[in-house]
Amino acid sequence: MDQHALEVALELEQLALWQSTGTSNAVQINERLARLFRLPAETRTVQFPDLLPLIHPDDRERVAGTVANYIERDLRDRLEFQFRLRFDDGEERRILCRGTRTEPGTEPAGALIGTARDVTWVETGKAESLYRPELQRLIISLSLTMINAPLADLDKVMTDALGEVSRFVGADRAYRFGADRAYRFDYDWENGETSNTHEWCADGIEPQIDQLQQVPIDAIEQWTSAHRRGLPFLVSAVHALPEGHPLREILEPQDIKSLIALPMLQGEDCIGFIGFDAVRTERTWTEVETNLLVLLAQLFVNAEDRRRREAALRGALSELEQSRDSALTLAQFAQSANSSKSRFVANMSHEIRTPLHVILGLGDTLAESPLDAEQRRWVAALKEAGKSLGTPRGGRQPGAGAPAPRGRPGARTQL
Repeated sequence: MDQHALEVALELEQLALWQSTGTSNAVQINERLARLFRLPAETRTVQFPDLLPLIHPDDRERVAGTVANYIERDLRDRLEFQFRLRFDDGEERRILCRGTRTEPGTEPAGALIGTARDVTWVETGKAESLYRPELQRLIISLSLTMINAPLADLDKVMTDALGEVSRFVGADRAYRFGADRAYRFDYDWENGETSNTHEWCADGIEPQIDQLQQVPIDAIEQWTSAHRRGLPFLVSAVHALPEGHPLREILEPQDIKSLIALPMLQGEDCIGFIGFDAVRTERTWTEVETNLLVLLAQLFVNAEDRRRREAALRGALSELEQSRDSALTLAQFAQSANSSKSRFVANMSHEIRTPLHVILGLGDTLAESPLDAEQRRWVAALKEAGKSLGTPRGGRQPGAGAPAPRGRPGARTQL
């Protein structure tokens, strides 16, 4: 095919071309891309930093991060991203970019080559009429449902939310363009794998959740590296991936033609992602739809935060209840010990009091007997010891007023 025929084909498809070495900021462009960016028609080389100011401020950092991630990691997968152009007169255009590296040995080495297409019409037809007000109502509804759902029902609520959003973006078979399968995956970075935890499928679409457990993340490096940077990942044409590509080998057996996957970010950590597959036909994703999916991913993160906080609260309450039960047990034990002590003291007081009265009475009797000086000292010591043992502080002496046993003066009394 000669150059003229190629230009005609590109014009019919409204495709702009660009090429970069990947080692410098210089980007070679054709006339259509120059027109897209409102550059002089004869412009054929432009510096990447000079293009960034034309990109919408809200998209600029994401575009720069996506391209930088691809170049820094020397990735070989197909590069695909969307962004908005904003011009001085206030007009905005939405651009879909696709790119890939040239074959090894091709000059210049490590070159990136790709296309750009104006897909503003896809956005305009839906966003201005139905999507934006419906989006607000849907997000409010999903938020309230996830906040109020019992924890036991939270997983079902998440699956139902995937279905609701899929239907909203044209996921059922009544729409020409749609996502037929929606899902959530959790990342296990420590073990280098990701697993499907929730899945919704349109009627007639085969579930894949059982086959998508512990998928090695090194097979989808461009996907996961984008997520770790907080960037979305999309493939609008799976069949265009090279033969034998790891991602194509995963997606084609599931009959996936297009997909979008957005990270679930908990602070700076990516804990998983939500994704939407188009099985029946290829499709692109509008700005409104992408925003909706970003919000849904955040709702899922918030739901997991709620699950974690309430689980921690239940654990704290359980520990508190156990501590309370332990305190009650200790209090009951202390009360029982105190009662036992009181009973012991009362019993011992009763048991000691009677013989002590006898001893003190005998001491009084002996004191009245004819005794020598040493015996009187012994009797005095006996009486003093008895009084100290049996007299409580401030109380009456046990022997006071007790009748003294009578016996023969000077005789030894048998106790």
